[in-house]
Amino acid sequence: MWYELTVAGRGKPGSTQIRQAEWIERMPLGNTTLYPLLRKDLDDGEAAAIALAIEHHADLILLDETDARNMADLYEIPKTGVIGIVARAKHHHLIQEVKPLFDALKTQANFWIQPQLYETIMKEIGELS
Repeated sequence: MWYELTVAGRGKPGSTQIRQAEWIERMPLGNTTLYPLLRKDLDDGEAAAIALAIEHHADLILLDETDARNMADLYEIPKTGVIGIVARAKHHHLIQEVKPLFDALKTQANFWIQPQLYETIMKEIGELS
């Protein structure tokens, strides 16, 4: 996932911030048996993230792709996505508005948000009546 975000993603929004973040810890993958199995259905970053989550008994994993989220469900790994992180930030008063961030995700990062999910989240956080 590190490679995906910082090397392959160089120049994309957030790439430099991720590379420089001191709170992000890179971990070697010890579960070399599970990773190739996961890799058959997922990309490298998602397969590694799920294998690490299982290996380290993670409390939560950040996944947005449907196939990866389904795999996390199969292994009973609690998950959230970018939308969930942004909604939690609003709930904890870390950000004032969600809409500008969702709009930036859609326009700058080509992030697709299912219209029904967008509407549900916006209603739940009080930015849409």
